[in-house]
Amino acid sequence: MSNYYSGQQGSLWFCPANASYPVPVKAGQVTNWSIQVSQSALDTTVLEDTDTTFINGLRTTTGNCRLYYYGTNSSASQLIRTILLPRQNSNEPGIAASTQQNVIFKLKVDGAGEIEAEALITSGAMAMSIGEVLAVDIEFQVQGAIKSVTI
Repeated sequence: MSNYYSGQQGSLWFCPANASYPVPVKAGQVTNWSIQVSQSALDTTVLEDTDTTFINGLRTTTGNCRLYYYGTNSSASQLIRTILLPRQNSNEPGIAASTQQNVIFKLKVDGAGEIEAEALITSGAMAMSIGEVLAVDIEFQVQGAIKSVTI
């Protein structure tokens, strides 16, 4: 009999990429995560060819996740603060804190393995609706190649 996995077996862990001893923490209540890899095709067709030919080009890896926000000390809050950088001086509106840092994500499937990647958070959004839990949507782009895959 085959094993099937659902969202209940998934979790997302993260830590700052520049930490001396990176110890990932579980990203609270994650409702979903996804990762997408795309690869460009480089055209190698020459004049005497009758059909187009290609070789593998550059890969791009992106992903996203949705977390429930439940307090300023939550992991959702830590992730959103990596992109929402406040002013350094309240009198200078155009100068925010220094450039944000990369984050190491571990996208886990309990019993099946994990994907680990260093990423830059490219987007963060919070939405609030009557009758719904406050959620944080995060989008990220992987820096270079994925670090490890054990799935």
